[in-house]
Amino acid sequence: MYRVLAIALIIIGAALIVPQDAGSTDAVKSFLFDKYEPSATKDLRYFKSTSELKSFLATDPTNLEFYRDTTNDCDDIARHLQSRAADAGYIMNLQVLNSTEYEKLFGKKISSNHMICSTMIGDTIYFVEPQNDKIVYVMNVD
Repeated sequence: MYRVLAIALIIIGAALIVPQDAGSTDAVKSFLFDKYEPSATKDLRYFKSTSELKSFLATDPTNLEFYRDTTNDCDDIARHLQSRAADAGYIMNLQVLNSTEYEKLFGKKISSNHMICSTMIGDTIYFVEPQNDKIVYVMNVD
């Protein structure tokens, strides 16, 4: 219910901002959604080695972001790392772990589900904790 109301308010607000002579809902859709499209198509690839992954993480500032419960929590930080990886030409996926899985892999107790990133190097899957750059081997796929 609240989502429908929020979407309606966004569309109404955009209709007020978009020039009245725009003349179509396409102009509103363009205003709302086109700014989120990548500015240039980039060929993305997985990392070639753990050294390349570590080098990327060493220069990426995502792990320095402050955690805030509602405005910059684990899913936001994970998406920031994913976006920055894409900007650098790499594929980084999002992964949600429950508290038991997270503790088993990262050795830290948490109270609820947690979003991290994952990537592949060759046939191997790795998880990356965006808040501290810890890399964990998960499994070989072949």
